[in-house]
Amino acid sequence: MPSAETPDPALKYRMTFVRLLFFAALFVGAFTFTKAAPIESRPTEIAVTPTLGNYPNTSLSLSTDTMVLPDAAPANATRISVSTSTNFKGKLEGYPGTGVVRVTDAHPAGTYAVTVSAFDSAGASATKTFMLTVTTPATCNPVRFAATNIAAGIHPAGVAVGDFNGDGNQDLAVANAGWIPNPSNVSILLGNGAGNFSAPTNFGVGVDPTSVAVGDFNGDGKQDLAVANFNSNNVAVLLGNGAGNFSAATYFGPENYPASVAVGDFNGDGRQDLAVANYGSAKVSILLGNGVGTFGGNNTFTVGTSPYSVAIGDFNGDGKQDLAVANQTGTVSILLGDGAGSFSAATNFDADLGAGSVVVGDFNADGNQDLAVANSNSISILLGDGAAHFSGPTTFGADSGAGPLAVGDFNGDGKQDLAAANYNSNSVSILFGDGAGSFSAATNFGAGVHPFAVAVGDFNGDGKQDLAAPNIDSGNVSIMLRVCNLIPTNAASRKPHGTSPGNGTFDVNLPLTGSSGVECRTTGGTNDHTMIVAFSGNVTVTGNPQAQVTMGTGCVGSAGTCDPNGTVTTSANVVTVPLTNVANAQTINVTLNGVSGIGNVVIPMRLLNGDVNGNGAVNAGDVAKAKLQVGQLIDASNFRSDVNANNTINASDVSLVKARSGTAIP
Repeated sequence: MPSAETPDPALKYRMTFVRLLFFAALFVGAFTFTKAAPIESRPTEIAVTPTLGNYPNTSLSLSTDTMVLPDAAPANATRISVSTSTNFKGKLEGYPGTGVVRVTDAHPAGTYAVTVSAFDSAGASATKTFMLTVTTPATCNPVRFAATNIAAGIHPAGVAVGDFNGDGNQDLAVANAGWIPNPSNVSILLGNGAGNFSAPTNFGVGVDPTSVAVGDFNGDGKQDLAVANFNSNNVAVLLGNGAGNFSAATYFGPENYPASVAVGDFNGDGRQDLAVANYGSAKVSILLGNGVGTFGGNNTFTVGTSPYSVAIGDFNGDGKQDLAVANQTGTVSILLGDGAGSFSAATNFDADLGAGSVVVGDFNADGNQDLAVANSNSISILLGDGAAHFSGPTTFGADSGAGPLAVGDFNGDGKQDLAAANYNSNSVSILFGDGAGSFSAATNFGAGVHPFAVAVGDFNGDGKQDLAAPNIDSGNVSIMLRVCNLIPTNAASRKPHGTSPGNGTFDVNLPLTGSSGVECRTTGGTNDHTMIVAFSGNVTVTGNPQAQVTMGTGCVGSAGTCDPNGTVTTSANVVTVPLTNVANAQTINVTLNGVSGIGNVVIPMRLLNGDVNGNGAVNAGDVAKAKLQVGQLIDASNFRSDVNANNTINASDVSLVKARSGTAIP
């Protein structure tokens, strides 16, 4: 992300003041700016109060879509607005002709009171409400993604999820910075509902767009776009026709270098407004919508230095929309809305240097909105108290160049997680939340060249959250679909050590790949072992033989007898493989044949009887360790010293270790 004083090299073309000044004369006449027009004038009419049908309470899975149908069509309605809590991150639109409410990319999980308002041309209105419940379906673990790169425009920098042709499949809008002499535009990629997308259709916007947001600015039920154009100092508004096409852009001028745009309703009139973070002026602009697709005013409010990201919340629980703005000097500005389009003076909270993205969530599940901020080299979590104060920050490691964030629940545990685009490592990180405000270390998944943003959706309709990441230097978007093919998650060699107090069954963990991990025990002269393999979901093994030793000396069987059928035992997600006649001081491969959803799975196992400390060689260190533990009850800390697995650590075990001193894994 850009530094506090100087824009990051990743943004160099977009944020170069010298280039801006040099080309200013070229662009001064290229765009039509709409002045601070008054809000829609009201003709003198006799108001005929609209009517609305009743809406059923509705439930749907995380990041999926639905249509909510009323029991009667509206009457006397020319425009419909649909709104809910700022906790909701999906999209809501209503069709004035039918009253149908369209829900796109519903997340995060929770129950939301949705208000549908119908307006006539004279401003009279009617409202109905229903409850929208977003559930978390069961999913597989560990979390994995399969990435496919889809062509976009030149230097794609921002992305938003929508349904622009109304077919129920999620689409993408991608802001392409272009960079002179290439054109800047926004690409529409239409989804087919199976995870694939059409070739891009491009629509012109301003210069160097960095952020795109989806709304319904004229209340016709068709999704529109707002695009922040960094180097032409304007916001482009494109009205959708509901079939995947958009009108020519209309431009509205906020302050210098608009970097981020968000959609809200700041004066509570049922018309969507825009909040814009202006990097060059240390201000956030509020552009009030008039409900017919244009915006009036440019009310500005001072925030921190170099604001780069704006998010909408309700941080004091008064039902009025507030703002959180990430400032690259390392702070987050909180501005409380008065519900009439104005905001309080900013209160600043510390984040970390290079704060360039802010998202709103509830990371400790206390019902109060929290903040996550992506900094140059970290992610800061600020926990809200519901009274517009934030504790912290608590910092979690991220890749250098961690960029825009998105909130999700990728492992299906009902706790909010984070996804971050990593510019420098060409990856997207997932940080798993624990539901108490803390997060795991980042797990990285490969993307394209320099991913610059990330959005959450469900692009193949399987009820699992997917990711879209525009890659600014490879001209494409990485579509990262959650995959749940069975995979082995753990393997071990297991032996019982009797039933007396302190004894039990203990495992030596085996590698799923490679050569780490050594099994140092045996059972009698037949060298029996039991391999346990766990998978990410319930499993069957259908091959013939079911399992076999495919490298090294040994076979599937027990008590010295090989089983030609390679018989294994399956229980839910665990496969148990009996092995016998396994020679010492070698590596074997055990292959499971015909594993459901995978095919054949190979598990390596290394054997070195007497290697008490499991380092691949038997030497004086193993003898000393075995002597030290003579007479101890067998437990999880010393079971490897029971070399002959007879439930006792005694002189016999020490003798076995001594006899094998000087041997090692080849």
